[in-house]
Amino acid sequence: MSNGHASVKGMFKAPHGKEKLDKLNILFYSSGMAFLLMIPIWLFHEGGGIIWHYLFGAPSATLSDNPTSLTLSFVFNGTVHFGQNIIAFSLLSVASPVAYSIAGLVKRIFVIVVSILWFGQSTTLVQALGCLSPFLHY
Repeated sequence: MSNGHASVKGMFKAPHGKEKLDKLNILFYSSGMAFLLMIPIWLFHEGGGIIWHYLFGAPSATLSDNPTSLTLSFVFNGTVHFGQNIIAFSLLSVASPVAYSIAGLVKRIFVIVVSILWFGQSTTLVQALGCLSPFLHY
């Protein structure tokens, strides 16, 4: 636990006592760590099928018919997530963390309500009250 705390705390300090890291460097290092931690999970779930396909030429259930679409999906996914993180860091420098958290909660509620309407699902009274509960005060 203390090592994890020291690692996270160390992300916000530059090595050798220099100035603090800026937003882009923090995003770069945290993205790199997330990428390295996801490699074993990817290899277990999808990577084995793709590697098998390229080594032996056998069709794989996990590989799509068009490998270009997979590459474009990766590029699009990475670009959108990078933009989202840049916007999040920019908003956190302007707004308080509490306001940012509340905005995230409202966004989740909005997504839930729109998906209920989009798919035409019926909701119970308890589910409707659950969606309204963040807006109710004591």
